[in-house]
Amino acid sequence: MATTKDVKRLPSGKIEYRGETYPGFNKPKRNTGSDKHKQVVLAKKGDEIKVVKFGHKDYGHNYSAEARKNYLERSAGIRDGSGNLTKEEIESFHKEFVEKATKINNPHIQPELHRINGYLQGLYKKFKN
Repeated sequence: MATTKDVKRLPSGKIEYRGETYPGFNKPKRNTGSDKHKQVVLAKKGDEIKVVKFGHKDYGHNYSAEARKNYLERSAGIRDGSGNLTKEEIESFHKEFVEKATKINNPHIQPELHRINGYLQGLYKKFKN
């Protein structure tokens, strides 16, 4: 495996490795090659380095209603480090937000607080169902 001795630090602060310029160690950049990967990173662990490519160009996202429903069903059982359900944290966060927001009497901030409250209500309803 290659080591940090195999790289050349440029005056701009960037790193050159095997004829390719990287913004730094462990900092991703766009893959300019004809690969099937979107990004590439010069990974460093200790003194060892390795080029890692990730983000396949042909893969997309699944934002369908069915996918969202399945995720919400799966995530309903996710627990935090203390063993509490994370969906209950959303409810308690929303209650705390409403308590603090009602104390603010600034007319310029009220519309934004109302918008955030609506967003949190919708989020809570999605996790509740």
